[in-house]
Amino acid sequence: MDDITGPKGWCNADFGQDMAPQVQRHCGAGYPTCFHEGLHGAWCNITSEVTCLNQCSGHGDCDGGYCRCHKGWYGEDCARKKAGEEMEPGSADRPWLKDVLRPVPAAATEPPPPPTAGVPGRNGSTHVPPSGRMRPFIYVYDMPPEFTTRMLQYKLVVGICAYREFLEDNTTKILAGPYSIEQYLHESLLLSPHRTFDPEEADFFYVPVYYSCWTWPVNGEADVPYWGAPTSQHRYSNGAHMWLAAKRWIQANFPFWDRRGGRDHIWLTNHDEGACYMPTEIYNTSIILTHWCAPNG
Repeated sequence: MDDITGPKGWCNADFGQDMAPQVQRHCGAGYPTCFHEGLHGAWCNITSEVTCLNQCSGHGDCDGGYCRCHKGWYGEDCARKKAGEEMEPGSADRPWLKDVLRPVPAAATEPPPPPTAGVPGRNGSTHVPPSGRMRPFIYVYDMPPEFTTRMLQYKLVVGICAYREFLEDNTTKILAGPYSIEQYLHESLLLSPHRTFDPEEADFFYVPVYYSCWTWPVNGEADVPYWGAPTSQHRYSNGAHMWLAAKRWIQANFPFWDRRGGRDHIWLTNHDEGACYMPTEIYNTSIILTHWCAPNG
């Protein structure tokens, strides 16, 4: 406790150099970077923007990876509004957000215009893609935050889970860690012209679950949550419970899983063990994106 509340502890030292040496070692001065996203400098006292899905589309405030949507807006990326209400463009009130905010095609009131330049084709030919949306249509579930963005709030290591981070001057840095693909694919689908807000017309359904983010670093560094508790705290048990809880939440709130038995639902399993933890009632019917082949594949 002296390291925190003592006269030379974190809470009472006026300057970083006044802290006890063992306290300084836990700051940026003794580690390659500050542990928490959004903190910088030798004493981790310089703050920056933190990463959220499309930075909440300009319609919310990013709180450690979780979007607190402004009044009238909802969804994990704050891109949705009640039908019939005006869909005003997102506000980039902070200059550095202008470089990272992207429009959400599914939220547009009019279809986008065709590109001005042709797309290269075979034999040197070019063609101009048509305007409007693109099939297949993909509906992205707005999952409860305990499956997705709350994992970003719980994480205790910079460079894991999120595929980008804001540096000290609020410029952005792209991260290449394999576990960051959960947020990257999620955001890419939210911003894709294939996204639809209407599940009735969807060809596929994407179920975002940040299992790898939970596995590392949340499971390794934090004391909550445990999906398999009280029976188990092993990550393979927790992984199975987490995915099963997500599937059952979908079944309890939407009719689309039962309509085709989950055959049009897509899940991402990008952790080291691939889909080994996936419950068979999901694995045997759904589309699984993984880097591991089946034993006979």
